[in-house]
Amino acid sequence: MPGHTLIRMPYTPDLTETAVREVTRALAQPARFPLLDTFDEMRQRAADNIVTLALRRYLSEQEVPYETVESVSYTEPDQYDISFGGRRCIPFAQLVCERDLIEQAHRQPEKLLEGDVYIPEGTPAAATRDVDIYLFVTLTALVARSRDESEQAHQAGQPLYLVHQMPQSWSIPNQRAAYGPLVFKTDTAEQVWLELHGQDELNGYQRMELTLTGHERVAVQTPFYSLGAVRSAGMPSGPVGIHSPALDDTVLISPFEWGNIWVYGMRLYIAGYITQADFNRHSQRVNVAQADLPNPCLRGEKVMRLPAAALKPVDDLFVRVRNWARKQGS
Repeated sequence: MPGHTLIRMPYTPDLTETAVREVTRALAQPARFPLLDTFDEMRQRAADNIVTLALRRYLSEQEVPYETVESVSYTEPDQYDISFGGRRCIPFAQLVCERDLIEQAHRQPEKLLEGDVYIPEGTPAAATRDVDIYLFVTLTALVARSRDESEQAHQAGQPLYLVHQMPQSWSIPNQRAAYGPLVFKTDTAEQVWLELHGQDELNGYQRMELTLTGHERVAVQTPFYSLGAVRSAGMPSGPVGIHSPALDDTVLISPFEWGNIWVYGMRLYIAGYITQADFNRHSQRVNVAQADLPNPCLRGEKVMRLPAAALKPVDDLFVRVRNWARKQGS
């Protein structure tokens, strides 16, 4: 595409660290942050978080003026969108996770403009105005979707972010009452470090850490009024049990019920942007299987797809944003 080049943004591991922490915070409040029912959906959200964080950092470094405004999504009131002169800019992560495709993208990144960009159908962030902007960023990254892949990543010295999502009876209880004291026990030889993500009495986010010695019971006196997710620093060799007297229920987490949602990012490429009106006018609704996209973490069965060649280069957008800000300041 003549005159249209990709812009590469720096990737650093702290982007993923911040991104996955936001995911577990969202799991602690599932009524407000829905659409995280599978590990793949959590990985896709982490990817979207990485792209948003990287974009904000890039805009600041390049001195491109922008604002943050409250999200238009009623289900995610704590989220904030990027805005250029009153026009929201919604970034979407285009994950490339297969090794051969990653190598191809790194070798010839311009080839990404010969493919498609997509938005999962029903994405909450898509509910914006026609004049608002969609910005597409390719993230090349590996994901560990199986226990074996997580073990390989661990052996290679890579971080793990192992999560177990609690049942709805624990994360969205029928009655508002303290769960404590929560009682934990592991059937493992090794110590197990856990991080709890839930809510306090005022529905605020609450997090705490504890370390369990194998085969010993530990009671947690901190009152949780819901528990959305439990995180482990390493793969437990045996089950982890959690009992709540208030719920009269015990959850037993087997070693195969943890999911590694860390996204092993490599490179970030801004492909371009388009207004929502033009995207809606020219995109097509297709099945994920038909779309043949290199992303195993897509949610649902449908996506809205558009040729990447239809995107506009962001260089032009950033120049106009700077000019607009200059005029506002004069």
